[in-house]
Amino acid sequence: MNTVKINPGQSTVIWGVGGLGVLAVNAAKILGSDPIIAVDIEDRRLKYSKKFGATNLINSRKCDPVEEVHKITKGGADFVFDMVGIAEIREQTILASRPGVPGYCEGGTVVLTGFPEGISEFNPRSILMGQRTYKGSRGGACVPDRDFPLFYKTEKTGELQLKDVVTERYKLREINEAVQRLRDNKILGRAIIEII
Repeated sequence: MNTVKINPGQSTVIWGVGGLGVLAVNAAKILGSDPIIAVDIEDRRLKYSKKFGATNLINSRKCDPVEEVHKITKGGADFVFDMVGIAEIREQTILASRPGVPGYCEGGTVVLTGFPEGISEFNPRSILMGQRTYKGSRGGACVPDRDFPLFYKTEKTGELQLKDVVTERYKLREINEAVQRLRDNKILGRAIIEII
């Protein structure tokens, strides 16, 4: 909504559909994106993302995700959101975006949201030759005074599926269990620590 301007009918890929990724899927749906492609290495997360509006699912362990994105979008996605941040997928997310044509149109946009760890290598020619845009986003450029009223409104109408993304709740005394389940990748959506 703030970092990029998705228009109805533009294609979006969400790479990594954990707790934040499914909210990105949900946001793309609210903005009218089509198709909305979820990419992950776990079938359970992919299936879960359909609840939030994913129209196509790609398990990147079972096929070439870039090739599949290009098939679905007929040439590459308008927007790709990297919710994972690992070095191994950097080039894939770039190549999954639509290449542009010099003097005619810009390429797609890749938004890095997942916190990167380590150094990644990718071919910068992929960005240059495809006239693609690569940018980072922390917190979606949210301005609370401007954005919270919209979040509240879309949550009340049921468009923003905040309640659906919370899959586990813990008491404060259970925080160690919650942290361990998070480390073990067992939490499907988001966990809430209830402080009562």
